Amino acid sequence: MGVTMVMYHCLGNTKDIDVSQVVAEGEGLKLVPVKQPTTFSLQAPWLKQDDIQVTVTAPSGREIPFRLEFVSHGKYQVEYITPEVGEHSIEISIAGKRLLGSPYQCFAYDSSQIKVGKIPNGTVGKPVEFEINGAEAGSGNLEILVNGGHVTSNVKSLGNHCFLASFIPHTATTHTIEMKFNGHHVPGSPWKCEVSEPGKKLSVRGEALKSFSTRQPASFEVLAPGHSKENIKINVCGKTNKNPIQPKIIEQSSGVFRIEYTAFEVGTYSVDVIVDGHPLPGSPFITKAYSSKAQIHVLDVPQTCVVGHNCQFQVDASQAGEGQPEAGGPHTIDIKFNGENVPGCPIVVEATDSSYLVEVSSQDLVPVNRVAHFNINIQGGREADLKVTVTSPSGGKIPVKLFLPMLRVVSSVIFTKRKLSCWEGNLEITVSGQGRNIPTQVHPLGSAKFAVSFVPTELVDHFISISFNKEAVPGSPFKVRLAESPSKISVSGSNLIAAQVNELANFTIHGLSADSQNYSIDVEVPYKIKDLSDNSLKVEFSPLKTGEYRIHILMNGNPINDSPFATKVYDVKQIKVKEIPKGTIGKPVTFIVETSNAGPGNLEVSVNKGQVATVPKAQSSTQYAISFTPLEAKRHIIDLKFNGETVPGDGIERVPINRPAQFIIDTGGVDAGELYATVIGPNQLPLKCFIHGNYQSGYRVEYTPVDVGDHAVDVRIDGQPVGSSPYLVKVYDASRVKVTDIGAGVVGKPVYFSIDASQAGAGNLEIIVSTHTLSVKFNGEPVPGSPCYVKVTDSSQSVVTGSSLRMTSLSQGAHFTVDTRSFENGVCKVVVTGPTTKHVPVTVKKTSSTTFDVGFKPQEVGPHQVLVTLDDSPLPGSPFLCNVYDVSKVKVSKLVPGVVGKPCTFQVDASQAGEGTLELVVTTRKSSVRAEVSMKSRGLYDVTFVPQDKISHYVNITFNEEDVPGSPFKIEVHPPITGKGLVANGEGLKQGLVGSPNIFDIETNGLEGNVEVRVTGPNGSTIPASIHNLKHDTYRVEYQPVEIGTYKVEVLHQGSMISSKPFLVEVCDPSRVKILDIEDGIIGREQTFKVDASRAGRGTLNLSIVAANKDVKYNVQEVNAGVYLVTYVPHTDHPHKIDVYYNGHQAPGCPQIVEIGNPSHSIIAHGSGLKSSQCGKTASFFIETGGFGEAKDFDIIVISPSGSPLPVKCYQQKDGSLLAEWPAQQAGNHKIEVLYAGKPIPGSPFSCQVFDATKVTLQKIKTTTFAVGENISFTLNRKDAGYAELDVTVTSPLGRHLPIEVKGISDGEGELIEFTPTVPGKYKIAITYGSIEVPGSPVTFIAQDSGVPKVDGSGLSVAQVDSPASFKILAKGLWGHPQVTVDGPETEAEVTIEEEEEGVYLVSYTPLEIGLFDVKILWNNKEIPGSPYHPRIVNTNKMRVIGGLENLVDEQNHIQLIVGQEKRIPFDVSDAGPGKPKAEIRTPSGKVLPSRFDQTGSHRYHLHFTPKERGEHHIFVYFADLPLPVSPFMAYAEELGPVPDHTRVVLRGHGLTGAKVGEEAEFTIDGSEAGPGSPEVTLGGVKADIPVQILPIGNNVYKVIYVPTVPGAYLLNVMWSERQVKGCPLKVNISASCDSQKVACSGDGLRGGTVGKEIKAFIDTRKAGPGELTAHCMGPHKVAYCELCDHRDGTFTLYLKPQEGGRHVLTVKYGGENVPGSPFTIRIAGAPDASKVKVYGPGIEPGVLATYQSRFICDTRGAGAGQLTVRIRGPKGAFRVEMQRESQKDRTILCKYDPTEPGNYRLEIKWSGDHVPGSPFMVMIFDTQEELNHYLQGMYQAQSGGHPPLPPADYFGGSMTYSTGFGQMSWRGSTAEL
Repeated sequence: MGVTMVMYHCLGNTKDIDVSQVVAEGEGLKLVPVKQPTTFSLQAPWLKQDDIQVTVTAPSGREIPFRLEFVSHGKYQVEYITPEVGEHSIEISIAGKRLLGSPYQCFAYDSSQIKVGKIPNGTVGKPVEFEINGAEAGSGNLEILVNGGHVTSNVKSLGNHCFLASFIPHTATTHTIEMKFNGHHVPGSPWKCEVSEPGKKLSVRGEALKSFSTRQPASFEVLAPGHSKENIKINVCGKTNKNPIQPKIIEQSSGVFRIEYTAFEVGTYSVDVIVDGHPLPGSPFITKAYSSKAQIHVLDVPQTCVVGHNCQFQVDASQAGEGQPEAGGPHTIDIKFNGENVPGCPIVVEATDSSYLVEVSSQDLVPVNRVAHFNINIQGGREADLKVTVTSPSGGKIPVKLFLPMLRVVSSVIFTKRKLSCWEGNLEITVSGQGRNIPTQVHPLGSAKFAVSFVPTELVDHFISISFNKEAVPGSPFKVRLAESPSKISVSGSNLIAAQVNELANFTIHGLSADSQNYSIDVEVPYKIKDLSDNSLKVEFSPLKTGEYRIHILMNGNPINDSPFATKVYDVKQIKVKEIPKGTIGKPVTFIVETSNAGPGNLEVSVNKGQVATVPKAQSSTQYAISFTPLEAKRHIIDLKFNGETVPGDGIERVPINRPAQFIIDTGGVDAGELYATVIGPNQLPLKCFIHGNYQSGYRVEYTPVDVGDHAVDVRIDGQPVGSSPYLVKVYDASRVKVTDIGAGVVGKPVYFSIDASQAGAGNLEIIVSTHTLSVKFNGEPVPGSPCYVKVTDSSQSVVTGSSLRMTSLSQGAHFTVDTRSFENGVCKVVVTGPTTKHVPVTVKKTSSTTFDVGFKPQEVGPHQVLVTLDDSPLPGSPFLCNVYDVSKVKVSKLVPGVVGKPCTFQVDASQAGEGTLELVVTTRKSSVRAEVSMKSRGLYDVTFVPQDKISHYVNITFNEEDVPGSPFKIEVHPPITGKGLVANGEGLKQGLVGSPNIFDIETNGLEGNVEVRVTGPNGSTIPASIHNLKHDTYRVEYQPVEIGTYKVEVLHQGSMISSKPFLVEVCDPSRVKILDIEDGIIGREQTFKVDASRAGRGTLNLSIVAANKDVKYNVQEVNAGVYLVTYVPHTDHPHKIDVYYNGHQAPGCPQIVEIGNPSHSIIAHGSGLKSSQCGKTASFFIETGGFGEAKDFDIIVISPSGSPLPVKCYQQKDGSLLAEWPAQQAGNHKIEVLYAGKPIPGSPFSCQVFDATKVTLQKIKTTTFAVGENISFTLNRKDAGYAELDVTVTSPLGRHLPIEVKGISDGEGELIEFTPTVPGKYKIAITYGSIEVPGSPVTFIAQDSGVPKVDGSGLSVAQVDSPASFKILAKGLWGHPQVTVDGPETEAEVTIEEEEEGVYLVSYTPLEIGLFDVKILWNNKEIPGSPYHPRIVNTNKMRVIGGLENLVDEQNHIQLIVGQEKRIPFDVSDAGPGKPKAEIRTPSGKVLPSRFDQTGSHRYHLHFTPKERGEHHIFVYFADLPLPVSPFMAYAEELGPVPDHTRVVLRGHGLTGAKVGEEAEFTIDGSEAGPGSPEVTLGGVKADIPVQILPIGNNVYKVIYVPTVPGAYLLNVMWSERQVKGCPLKVNISASCDSQKVACSGDGLRGGTVGKEIKAFIDTRKAGPGELTAHCMGPHKVAYCELCDHRDGTFTLYLKPQEGGRHVLTVKYGGENVPGSPFTIRIAGAPDASKVKVYGPGIEPGVLATYQSRFICDTRGAGAGQLTVRIRGPKGAFRVEMQRESQKDRTILCKYDPTEPGNYRLEIKWSGDHVPGSPFMVMIFDTQEELNHYLQGMYQAQSGGHPPLPPADYFGGSMTYSTGFGQMSWRGSTAEL
């Protein structure tokens, strides 16, 4: 009832509550850890616990249980523990109103789910990187500290909640990496990272790091002084990695290692050298693999050629790796001038004895792989005698080229080491004839193919020698035969092979003149022919485009040799060099060269004239990345040549506008003349130039361009152009680049924007998109607005949830949630299109930055298309298809009563309801009935069933799991009709619910006439009933009960009842069922709670208790009428769910979740003293230690509402638990802290509400007489009573409980109680607070009918003996006269009736004795309702002060009081009559001082009060609400100074009981309640005294510290203001300091044992020092008995006696600390039980020897631990016993004995010494089947009357001496397994 009252209170004042005043705060609403308690608070001045509703929903959708605790007035704390990671929803409502901001979204995280990858060791200055996976950890803040934050760390997202963390160490020390997630340490944190200096002395050497030959071992050396072979790791990786390369490491000498490896594929390889975990500088090294074996193919080698004609063939090196062919050998001098052959070359120089002086200057140091130049002067020699030979360090000859000017003055020699670093091999081609080398020309054809041509001059065989990296290719040398040209026509000229675009090209035809006939020339471009004087023609042409052109030369209509010729045309100006970045010493500089429109050719790149090595890498067929590593801080000049021609603009190309530009002119230190520089802009105006420097240091030219466009830079020396002057310079302006139309993007879809660079000049446009940041650069400079952020929507991460999105009811509408996950503040749009409606109205409500609630109300049935977009991009799965149905469109018709045994058919029409699933079940109360469904058309069905019983049948119909309106439909079934008559049936005639319609039907069966129904309530009132004509012959009756009880239903036809008696209907109210005293429990401990259904009416109670998806057994006992006691025992620590149903309806507040604790896992505190307690009583609770500790290990602190501590007593219980008791003396919230070893146990601190029912006050009621139907109300105030459950019960005159309403009043400090009487008579209102009746309860009211007089007056309730009492009879407007009699216990009082006015009578009587009287009032000789009345007659003169009032007062007749001290005045009421005393004390300020009467005996009361102020007090004393004659008493309160009271000093702490030598101990002296004073402490012993230190804490609380030095017993004495504190002196035991870790425990008893058998262990404490040894063993449900046997030498034997089988936990402590291994887990097996062993098989049955099978099975499962013994006696030497089992854990043993002779065998089978059932077994084995048959037929039995006779003793092995005749084998099972 109390719960119901509060519910009504909340609902009744919903409109008055302002939820905006409620403040919700705390970490529990933000970030919460999983599996740990988290809290948040709710606070408002008027907030009450019953108003608060909280729902915590986990991501999985399940609700998380929580605990609501009172903190202080208007403040409550919610605590919950979630096991799930993710977003939780917390919905908070106050009195049904949702709190602002609710539901709150909080995120649960689990720091233990942060996974950190392997953290490698590091090198100074290089990043250390490792991965972090937080996919399963939830949301939060990840904090990484390296060396406490002194080293900066960076974290980069990898997506999917994975991150890459890195830091750069700067010192070679151990780095500590600490990681926290939301303030919690990540598992494994901190980590150590060893950082070392990079190896300065480490290096590598060897040609194999640059290039090597395939299929041959390649090697290089690693120099690593101080390192071993194990410290070196080599990785060799190719492009494909199809064949992994396993390098071999060979240690040649100390610190020198040779690395060998073999590759089988041509290509680029990466060699990674790692020493001691760190890569070497420059690693990985890039090396090239080539192959000259069968990889170079020479094609189109002519077998013969014509003297004087060009001879051409092809060399295909595409499969040999990249390389550059070489033509000519070491003895050939090929002289070219500007790339063209000098006439007369090649020149063969004969070696002569040289006596010339050759001076070589400026060639002290030359770079490898680059062309070297030097000048020589020939002194006195001839040009033809010049020969230059260059020998390499390996002894090889290097080819040399001499460049001679046209004046034939030899001025320079060029030689080349052909193995350039940018190629993978050296291809050498030599053509010789008659021992003389023939000059050749090599033309690149692309893709590593080359065209080689030469012109033979003699008619001899020529030999072509081709080698690759000095190895001859297969087939080399190739032989070419020469023949005379029959036509004498030949063609020569380099332009037949290659030519430059837009430049004049030519070739010469020999043997033809302009006058020649019958020839033709065809060139694919316009050409001209010139006649030369030497019988030859010169053909000139100028190609306009790059590509391949064909030249046809025909003679007499036939092509001459090699015609047509293919000329490759190229354009060197189309070579484009992209931006060259600035460089840093030691780091590669990379730039891009684009050759897409340049045509075929050979590209050469050199830096600083070849002094800096370059490395090319092809990125595509026309794009190359060129890299070089600068080693000096100076300007680097990059030269590019294409087909031997310099690429224009090389070094000077693009410069920015309005910034100084400069270039360098290097004259090589030669004064070549005066330098001029001119810069002409696009407007043809010159710019001002500044020239700095001289010819020795070089010239620097500066100018500042001011216009965008092409500038011409003309550089001249002495009027002659320098290099390729004039140079073209392109001036640009990056600020003129416009980036527009940047819109938002969608993940997975392109983002378009516009870039206008038309006004910015020439340049490279660079666009970089990084994490949605758009960066645009022009020639490396950011354009205006760059970088900019592009808003990107990731719709793929968005989630749309909600079951109604797929299917929904027309009436309910669709509701779903859009969660955009990481994308915030997006615009969500939803468009819903119906079957005929284009746009259905949709509401989209933004609930957070990433979530939206969407709802729409469909208007029609059918499929609806739901398009959900985020920032105009459809979400995954959108558009969705929502099926809308309307269950109300399902129509059930033709429901008519059935007849037993005859088909009953009705129709279901779902054709208009939409798509869905229709389910139909026909049932009775007994079973279900088979029904047949036939489809008449789409959605229209006929359902037929045949009833077999004359009981109501119910048709349950659901559509899409939603009940069809009216379901279940009830069909009454009648017996076969034999006659006609009215029939009424239905549930409404059997039972009903308060507030719900009760329905039944009436069948007229064709009878005509008026049908009438009367319904009478429990109090005799008429209940309205409505009758509806359903169809012909059928009426439906409906009525609604308003209170519980038995209702009478009468059905009349033509004014007569259709049955012999009315129908009686029991109506109940399940909402008034209350569940009481549910508390959390302990495993194995009986739990009880009560179910109070006394106010719910008659009904059936059903319960369900479930734990871990299993039902829990329980017992229900009715202890009072309608009150049930439920008992159950939890066997698991899973939460128990309790569901209570009354008449099939769930009780309020169900299901209840009960947490069950396991003391073996943790310490548990429980009991009423932790939650609620009555003021003035001793509160108690239990602590389940689970063997973890004793009473001295616990500290219990109870703090009162005023902040002062309360004394606590703690008792050890037999079962090992602790009982804690504390006095509850003040109403309010008490804080209880339970500490174990100084730390709070789970759940601590607890909050206990102390209440005082005596402080609940009722409003004084003026009258107790009311009319029927008149509202009765009064107020109740519990402001000073603390918090407890208020229960108000109204009992009607009929003995039934009535509904009552309890509301809060406006001042918030009380409740308003209201109810309306419905029948005349006496009503009793019982009011309890915390199940304790409040003063003034019960309150009695009289309700009178308006047709009888009303009575009112005090004489009906209380009167004073010997004094007149009176009351009035109010009968205005009524006819009649009253009669009154007053009877006492022994006498009858005289009554006088006087009519004061018409209809008003004054009744007076004078009682002559005390006691309960009867006052009977009659009107017109009929007793009125409420009569007789029972006034209490008392004698207030007999209520006296025990000991006499005169002994309490002073000379002024004042009772002496002291401010702040409680005053007690005893009273005796033994002769005062029936009643209770009451007091009201007025203070000098006019206030009412709180007071109470405590009953100390049957007729004795004590008045308690404590004056708060100085002055005169008036004490008004009442008995039975009548004042005492001497009342009021006068009292005077004086203020006295504080008086010390040593008895109120409280001592607590571990140091009060004992301590250890050398360890600090402490305890607390609490004198906060003892008044002024200070403590004195002494701690003395026989051997020595211990000095103590007293430290004041504040508020008269002191901490005492001492350190004992000598063990022994000491007396602790505490004095307060020179008075000994209560309980002192205390005995303190000082034990020697011991080390529990040196205690050794051993023995089989620590592993396991068997119930009933000795289990022991040995404990050695000799090395641990003196201390106390304790042992405690706890089984699954019972404590095992432990006994320690002291051997007096520091060793002990521990005997265990378990009382049950199962897992036991043994705790062994020494000096209060666990010894190593403690607590031990011991498996105890049950005692052996031989009766559980089963023996079966052919081996225990008689048989024939020849076919006998002797095996039998012993099944020991369930028999406990034991030993199986099989003993067989039989003919001597005739058998052999064997036993076996499959595994150690197998409890089934196979035995056999293989008999060899017939006879009688005796099998004794025992389990742990006891015979198993059937043992001994007597087995007869015969020779023949006939003997066996006789035996089985009983012939042997008949002869002997028992077992067959045993043969003589010498036939059997009768004793152990005959081992062959005695077979025995034992099988012992370990306790843990058997």
